[in-house]
Amino acid sequence: MERHLPVPVKPNQPSQSYNLVPPSGVVPLAPAASVEGAPVELPTLDFLGLFHTLARRKWIILAALVFWVGLAVLFLKHSPDVFESVGELEVESEDMKISPFDPIRKQDFRSIDALKTVEHNLQSTDLIMRMIKNHDLESNLQGSQTMQIAQIQGRSTIQLVRGTRKVSISYRSTDPEFAKRVVDAYIEEFDAEEREARHAVQDGAKEDLAAREKALLGQLETATNLLKDYKEANAELDLRSDGNVIGTGLSDLMVRAAEARAKRLDLEKQLGTAATVTDSKRLLEISSIATLPEIRDLRTTIREKAVAFETLKKTFGYKHQTYIEAETEIQQFESKLAEAARSALAGLKRDHNSAVEKEAAYSKASEQSRGQVAKREQVLVRIGELDSEITGLQSVLDEVTMKLRETEVSSGLETTIIRVKQKPMIGELPIWPNKPFIMAGGLMLGMISGIALAFAVEMLRRQIRDEGDVSKILSGVICLSQVPATRIRKPQDNLIVANDPHSIGAERFRALRASLYFRPQGEPKVVVITSANSGDGKSFCAMNCAAAYAMQGNKTLLVDGDLRCASLEEGFLRGRNRGMTEFLRGCAEPQDICYPTQVNGLYFIPSGELRSNPAELLSGPRLGVLIEQASQYFDKIVIDGAPLIPVSDGLMLASHADATCLVVRSNTTKKNELHRVGQTLSKTGHPLAGYILNGVANGQSESTYVTYMSKQQRLNLKSKGDEVPALPARTEELSKKAAML
Repeated sequence: MERHLPVPVKPNQPSQSYNLVPPSGVVPLAPAASVEGAPVELPTLDFLGLFHTLARRKWIILAALVFWVGLAVLFLKHSPDVFESVGELEVESEDMKISPFDPIRKQDFRSIDALKTVEHNLQSTDLIMRMIKNHDLESNLQGSQTMQIAQIQGRSTIQLVRGTRKVSISYRSTDPEFAKRVVDAYIEEFDAEEREARHAVQDGAKEDLAAREKALLGQLETATNLLKDYKEANAELDLRSDGNVIGTGLSDLMVRAAEARAKRLDLEKQLGTAATVTDSKRLLEISSIATLPEIRDLRTTIREKAVAFETLKKTFGYKHQTYIEAETEIQQFESKLAEAARSALAGLKRDHNSAVEKEAAYSKASEQSRGQVAKREQVLVRIGELDSEITGLQSVLDEVTMKLRETEVSSGLETTIIRVKQKPMIGELPIWPNKPFIMAGGLMLGMISGIALAFAVEMLRRQIRDEGDVSKILSGVICLSQVPATRIRKPQDNLIVANDPHSIGAERFRALRASLYFRPQGEPKVVVITSANSGDGKSFCAMNCAAAYAMQGNKTLLVDGDLRCASLEEGFLRGRNRGMTEFLRGCAEPQDICYPTQVNGLYFIPSGELRSNPAELLSGPRLGVLIEQASQYFDKIVIDGAPLIPVSDGLMLASHADATCLVVRSNTTKKNELHRVGQTLSKTGHPLAGYILNGVANGQSESTYVTYMSKQQRLNLKSKGDEVPALPARTEELSKKAAML
């Protein structure tokens, strides 16, 4: 027998209130009071809760893993091996230039567009049709020609190697030799197609060059004949002489004409001056007359004679013979000078007439020469143009003739724009199926789908699992205790508090007893334990709660208030016994229906005979009388009430209780049922002390308790414990104990 300190009785306190939240809805969060400067709390992710969720649904994850891994194994088992043959081509940077007249324009294969064109041509339908026909690929292909082409296109991969001018060609097949044949066919047929296209272009280029050569020969012959005829028409111009000589003669004539003109103008000026002079001495002022030699000599002689005469004047008088002779001689010379001046004037007139004639002759000759030179220049320019045209035609003709010969030579050469950089080989190892990749994919898909399915099942779960689920529906209702799932082999094993007092289950019921003791409203004396539906374990919890009270030293009465389905009687009494039904009908007294049990201090009132109208019986006054009388003799009264959803019997019992405890079975009680029970209790105004979470999966709490209670301690305590008495029979001893009450 456990020994306990006396427990003080606490005064009654107001009933506890709680809020109901629909199970399918989201629990609204009450807005927090706005405090200036207070930190804002952000929602956090519950990683531990996620881990526990995955741990609870690990069978789903394992099933998904087994499914996907099995599917991967089946795929690997039935999937044939696929081999790949790879070839590689390199495209030349520039195409071959055949003609400067662009029958084919030179193509630059350094651009990405040109390389993409080559890649596209390798995938053309015409090329694949030639491959099938020329390389006998039909035997390894199935279906019509269109299906065969589709098969080759679907199994081929042709793509540019990034950053290069290389084109990779690969083909996948279950036959490695056939894969190599297809890649070889790709290379050979594409090369042949390019060569055919090149030969066609070369033939067209030759035809174009030959036509151009013929046209140029005709143009050259026409230009040559035209030049010949033009030269013959202008033969009188002496085109063979040097043009510089002709130009020099014209220049001389023009110079002479200019000199004659200048001389004429000078003579005209002098004659004009002479026409205004009447004195012969004034004629000597004309420069052309004064500069004549005889005039210059006569003037010199006269000056000399004048000097000598001046000397004679000093010696002789004017009547002296010498003086007279000298004076006469001077006069004679002056007469000669005047006569000479007049003669010079007549000569000046003759010179003027001669200058006029020369000027006219030179001007006429220069004009004639200038016309001949201009005409000769025009003829020479035209001849030069014809010569240039003939030279250009001859040059183009020579180039066309040379290119024609080169084209004829190149047509016999085998040139191509591609080079084989990697020849295809027969694959020795299959590229598919990739066993590590498929197995890893199966594991990953299994893990991802398993986790997703586990969370989906968890989200769609309708049953209550833990405190969190209950708190979302019954907000403000505390959990009095969590009772682990216990395997019961026979009805007598339900009383685990007495049969296995050191188990984790017994400890949880002692925790329930402590939770009721420390209720803020005070320790209840009459406790009704009910549930939402049958099968939640209310009777199991009621009998163990009563046993826990009794083992604490309290005289406890356990009442089976489920008058429709009696379940406690099998654990305490054998056979049908009178109980609550008989008392409520007035057929028995309290001492007639109260029986002692194998637990010291615990007494039991069975449900009695099952009736069809228990609600009417419980609503009568005798239920209150029974509880009032029992409260005088017992410290604690625990009533096992009927489930609240099927019937209303439990509400009748709850109206006489100090505290109502709701049993919620993990993974059994549904959320909507719990919400319905909460609504029912809230409407009727019955206080709900809390709930008992029954059938909780064994977890960390059990391992911690087992570690604390070592095996040896449990054995020692069990050996020292009281022996559990056998179930009492309905004997005179039972009658005596009942009478003592």
